[in-house]
Amino acid sequence: MDEISGKHQAGSCGGAGAAFDAMDSDQKVALVRALRWPLSASAGARSCLTTPGRPVRPLLVDPKNLPRRRALTTVAGRFALLHALTHIEFNAINLALDAICRFPGLPDSKPEEACLD
Repeated sequence: MDEISGKHQAGSCGGAGAAFDAMDSDQKVALVRALRWPLSASAGARSCLTTPGRPVRPLLVDPKNLPRRRALTTVAGRFALLHALTHIEFNAINLALDAICRFPGLPDSKPEEACLD
């Protein structure tokens, strides 16, 4: 990883690193779909200093600054629920990509090492 930019160097985590860094959600999905198991155990681990690539818009806001949640009995409330679930799934993708880069070769090499961090 390039410590100055906080981004992965080419090939540092293979396709998982590129997917982790992707800011465009469509590109991130395409890169994730292109990953194949087993992933390369030779990919080097990266520092934990980076944050996942996120779309430029919409801007991230503090949840305290958002309007109160809508009732699920309304159309707007159901859309809000789907929107929240989309955020949760997007973060789950980034979490999985982070684990792939952070623990190269697991679980095949030493599964117990995954619990030591």
